[in-house]
Amino acid sequence: MPQSQETRTSTHEEEPITVTPEQAEKIGEQAARSAELGAETDEVVGKIDDVLLDEIADVLENNAEEFMQAYVQRGGQ
Repeated sequence: MPQSQETRTSTHEEEPITVTPEQAEKIGEQAARSAELGAETDEVVGKIDDVLLDEIADVLENNAEEFMQAYVQRGGQ
């Protein structure tokens, strides 16, 4: 029994690419998984950014008074 085939032409290649429906389905599944992984990565990076910003804010808050005292002392000399 012959397999049905779907032909798509890419703008980057001169020869048409022949893709079976099974291949097209697998490509679609891989694209969907890639999108899921991209969303998960974005979420993790966002959480890391939040943690880093919180740490920076804590350091600035804890050291602000010390920094200002050193700045005022140098300016007064």
